[in-house]
Amino acid sequence: MMDYMPIGSKQITFVSYDEKSSEITVHYSTGEIRSFRTISREVYETLLNNPNRYDHLVRITSGMTPQEPNL
Repeated sequence: MMDYMPIGSKQITFVSYDEKSSEITVHYSTGEIRSFRTISREVYETLLNNPNRYDHLVRITSGMTPQEPNL
């Protein structure tokens, strides 16, 4: 099952999370899509509960190499 969450940013429209593949997919307002793997459900939930989702998303994905999204 895929979860979708708005980020509240001019740069990022929303992110989606696939628990089965532990993958978070970032959907940018430019149409670009980047996917990051090995994101646990617990880490995703910290993003859900964070009042500043954009900054937290940047911290989570900092240093990670984006993968081809499994859309």
